[in-house]
Amino acid sequence: MSLPAADPNAPVLYVSDLDGTLLDAEGRLSERSRRGLKRLLDKGLPFTVATARSVYSVRDVLAGLELPLPVIEFNGAMLSELDGNHHQVHSLPADLGSAFVDHLLQEGEAPLIATAGREKDTLYYNRVDNDGIRWLIENRFQDGDQRLHQVDDYGQATREQMVCITTIGREERIRELKAELGAIVGKKAILRSWGSLYAPGWHWMTLHAAEARKELGLQALVENAGLQGWSVTCFGDGGNDAGMLAAAHRGIAMANAGEATAAAANLRIGPNTADSVVRFLEIDWDGKRLP
Repeated sequence: MSLPAADPNAPVLYVSDLDGTLLDAEGRLSERSRRGLKRLLDKGLPFTVATARSVYSVRDVLAGLELPLPVIEFNGAMLSELDGNHHQVHSLPADLGSAFVDHLLQEGEAPLIATAGREKDTLYYNRVDNDGIRWLIENRFQDGDQRLHQVDDYGQATREQMVCITTIGREERIRELKAELGAIVGKKAILRSWGSLYAPGWHWMTLHAAEARKELGLQALVENAGLQGWSVTCFGDGGNDAGMLAAAHRGIAMANAGEATAAAANLRIGPNTADSVVRFLEIDWDGKRLP
C-alpha cells in the first residue's frame, strides 16, 4: 500500500522509527538530537514516531518533548496520544491469543502480554526466566511503567484486549518456537522475531494483530490528524520499517539499515549514532544546520 499522491508544494509530515533510527546505540535520544528536535518542535515541526515500543516507553525516551501528533505504537497495532489515550486499537483475536499463550506455557515459556483495557493498559508477566526478560522488566521498572503487573496465571490477560504477546530467549530457542507457532498463527496475525539491540545475545518474538503494520498505522495517522494531501517523509532501519518507507512519499533508510529495508527507501542517510535524523530535519524542514 502507498499513500495517495501529494502536491509538490504540500507541507511535509515527518515520521521516524526509534530504535536504530532516532535513538543512539544505547536506546537513548542523544543530547544533540534532543536539543535539535526540541528547537524544531517549538517552531512547529510536524513530527511523530512509529515504533515497536509502547507509548509508555516512547514517553520515557522522549521525555521533555511535546509531540504534536499521535504515536504509532506496537508496530501499528495502536495509534495513541503520549498520555496513553488511544485513537485506534488492533487487538489479537481472543481465541488465537489464548491458543498462542497456552502453547507457550506448554513449552515452558513465560510470555509477557500487553493489553489495552477499558480503564488502563497492562503489561502482564509471570516469572523472570532469563536475563533477557530481566532486562525488559528492570527497564520498565526503572522508567516507572505503571502497566507492569505480575500474575500467577494469565487468565485475566487473555480476557482483555491483547495487543502484543512477547517471548524472549536465545536465538535457537526463538527460532524453534517461531517455526512451531507459525502454523498456528498463519495469516491471522503477525509473528516477528529479532535480536535485541540492548540485551546482547537475547532474541525477541512478538505476536500482533494482522493489522499491526507501520504503513497501516501511517495511513490511520494521516486520516486521524486530517493531513490528507500532505507529503509524508519516513525514517527507518529495520525490517518492520520497510513497508512504511515504501508507502511514504519519501522513505529514508539509515546507513545501518539492512539491504532489504534500504531497497524500500528513496534515500539513505547517516547512521543512528550520528544524530542523522535530526540533522536531516534541520536542513530539510528548517533550512539550516545547528553548530
